[in-house]
Amino acid sequence: MRNHPLYQKLKLIALDENYTIEQVQSLSFTQVTTLLGERPGSTTFLENMKQGIIMVLQYRDDERDLQALQGQVKTFLDTNFPGWVAECDREGGKPCIRLWLKGKP
Repeated sequence: MRNHPLYQKLKLIALDENYTIEQVQSLSFTQVTTLLGERPGSTTFLENMKQGIIMVLQYRDDERDLQALQGQVKTFLDTNFPGWVAECDREGGKPCIRLWLKGKP
């Protein structure tokens, strides 16, 4: 489904227009038809598209949070732990940030 042209088009709209997860969750069949200029098929396909886009938006938000955190602690970590590495991930559907103070194993 991730290669489907309608999914790609809706994903680009959501990213370009800086949609929130809540906005994507609340999109109706009619709204999506208007955005895409054509019907997305079935409601099941629409729900699957929305779930995929929500995952993309979560990743975008997680990366933004990681960049904000790195900006706040970068000087301290660079001074005290020159080989530090940070990465964001999700565990149990919740965002988490891992810091390796002496480099990633």
